[in-house]
Amino acid sequence: MAQTLSEGFRFLNLAVARLSVGPLTLSCSATIMQYWLIPKLPEFRTHHPNVHFRLNVNYGEVDFARDGISVAIRNTMYSPPDDVVIVDMIGEEIGPVCSPEYLMRNPLTSVEDLRSARILGTATRKAAWEEWLSAVGREPSEIQIGEEYEHFYLMLQAAAFGAGAAIAPKYLVEREISAGQLVAPFGFTLGPHRLQLWIAHHVRLNPEVKTLARWIEAKMVEPPDRLENAKPLTEKNRSAG
Repeated sequence: MAQTLSEGFRFLNLAVARLSVGPLTLSCSATIMQYWLIPKLPEFRTHHPNVHFRLNVNYGEVDFARDGISVAIRNTMYSPPDDVVIVDMIGEEIGPVCSPEYLMRNPLTSVEDLRSARILGTATRKAAWEEWLSAVGREPSEIQIGEEYEHFYLMLQAAAFGAGAAIAPKYLVEREISAGQLVAPFGFTLGPHRLQLWIAHHVRLNPEVKTLARWIEAKMVEPPDRLENAKPLTEKNRSAG
């Protein structure tokens, strides 16, 4: 009976969402919002002054009708609902990052050097370091987390202030690397996850939703202005580790 009622309420929420004209709502994690979205919002508002939307901070699975969500930025760690339009954007390139000052005190020229580094982790993505190690052909057990933060953005903030080496997707730290606040000593390597845009099926034809979705997709694949502080992890560096 509980399952039947739950399904009934889901259909009721969906019907209400289709009939009502609610505010356009974009959902993403606090880290994406802080590091990627908010810095780009002034540009969006300049080019699309008549498109208004509110922000919803969330990074897990989502019920679009119940939560009143129009568009969600998610990665493939999470499963989308059945009734959602999926726009595949980019594969997540991941790599270690730290402050320039930390790198001066703790040279990181090979993966082996990370064993003596202060490794920062996050509770919201516990397998991030293991995924990177696997992506560069190393054993996932080579690195031990020395300090774990509750949220991804707290880990990145700690890394920027010299607390140690964090792991991050490239698109989240491009601005900080360009500004010299972070460096990527091994560059970035394609990891196991992809970034996607989920669009509620009942608003997929809404002109404002389409405008917002197209803008997010375009900005996500847009090449950065410069990444001179990032150095690729070459075969020589890999073998040295």
